[in-house]
Amino acid sequence: MNNKLDILNSMKVLEYDADGSTLYYCLVANTAENKQKLTSIGVPTEEIEEFIGIDKEDIDISGFGFSYGGAEWFDGKHGWLKEAPHE
Repeated sequence: MNNKLDILNSMKVLEYDADGSTLYYCLVANTAENKQKLTSIGVPTEEIEEFIGIDKEDIDISGFGFSYGGAEWFDGKHGWLKEAPHE
């Protein structure tokens, strides 16, 4: 996996909330493997730590997909996408 979007899409999304134009949150498990994947796309460790949930079980990656992954869109069916799907 060398494509940043592929790396993001390889992480299992536990929960997300979006309204069709805004992604409010996108949670993945707080694991060493997921942290390594995030650092591999350029997310600094300190920034990852800032987005770990209060219960320490998940990481909100909603901003990382856009800021570091090159995504323009996210949806629950297709994951992180380079552009919004055309209807």
